[in-house]
Amino acid sequence: MKAICVIVFRVGVISDNKYLSQEGIMTKTPGYKDAIEEIDRIVEEIENETVDVDVLANKVKRATFLIKLCKEKLKTTDTEVKKSLKIFDEEKQ
Repeated sequence: MKAICVIVFRVGVISDNKYLSQEGIMTKTPGYKDAIEEIDRIVEEIENETVDVDVLANKVKRATFLIKLCKEKLKTTDTEVKKSLKIFDEEKQ
């Protein structure tokens, strides 16, 4: 199970998270860098086997959210860069 969880997390920490209230309610969306750092912390906890089984499901849910967020940010950035390059190329001609 450990290996499966690590694979999922590579592709947050619910306590001490500046984006969640004490009740676990999202207060704002983290940026890409913060999301990656949180995923890394979760992975480290799983690799070190310090995740309590009672919170593992919440960490998996949080990591899944963060992974989706990062993918969306990367896709948006890629689209914007391609759009800018296209405009630049059109201006050169």
